Amino acid sequence: MVSRQDNVDLIKSESQRIINYLGSLTSDAWTLPSACGLWQVHDVAAHLLMVGDLYADTVSRGIKGDSSPTIGFPPSGSLDPSGFDSLISSKAIALRESEGTLLLERIRSKWERWNILLASIGPGDWDKPC
Repeated sequence: MVSRQDNVDLIKSESQRIINYLGSLTSDAWTLPSACGLWQVHDVAAHLLMVGDLYADTVSRGIKGDSSPTIGFPPSGSLDPSGFDSLISSKAIALRESEGTLLLERIRSKWERWNILLASIGPGDWDKPC
């Protein structure tokens, strides 16, 4: 059976692997089409930053007993799948545009903090809603 610690370790190693990969790309490679539909590589990278922000926010608040939606996001389950996809896409692209050349450093910093937060979750906190 896979333990929670195994999952935490996997997330840490995979996030580092992705960050290393993104760091190896040339500036031109960031604007190439990705395997994700209409997104370019830098759009996918911005999505990873957005997810890191979202997860860190919701888990941090959930541990403290606050399971309300993150600012700028609707309550869970309130959007149909296409509405949710549109929201995520527009937020990721807006984030990519606002971060510009700082995108990779922000991803690195956010995922480092997310991995520290994951490793700090106590046994009694895993089942709290967030």
